[in-house]
Amino acid sequence: MKLGCKKRTLLLWTGLFILWVGMIWFDGWSTKPTSAAKSFEGFLQTMRPSRKIEKVMAENQTYLLVSGKMPPFWFVTIPSGGPCYVYDEKGVLVDWTRDAGDDPKFVGRWMGSAAREGITVDQARKLVRTHPSQTI
Repeated sequence: MKLGCKKRTLLLWTGLFILWVGMIWFDGWSTKPTSAAKSFEGFLQTMRPSRKIEKVMAENQTYLLVSGKMPPFWFVTIPSGGPCYVYDEKGVLVDWTRDAGDDPKFVGRWMGSAAREGITVDQARKLVRTHPSQTI
């Protein structure tokens, strides 16, 4: 069966659109915290490695702000920022965003703090483990 030029072009664009939507879905799925990532230690074991970890003071408490790597198809889906995850001193996930560049509420609450300090994974683990109400 021969397809005309218009039908082939339509079929090509439809296929590319479906592929693009699939990449957007996959990127969203790959940045969503798994059930294990509801804890900081679980995040380290199950999610893509983080780009950086910062200790943040907000609401008179200390939190870990974990900046995740860009999603796998970032060059196609073009997010304005990577995913970010916020853990309290108990190591419990309290907030997250898929795209820190397009979430002004998240940025205002967590990233606008002047009291941010870059820390290593080991320092973050120590902070979580030494918190008095941490249960292991």
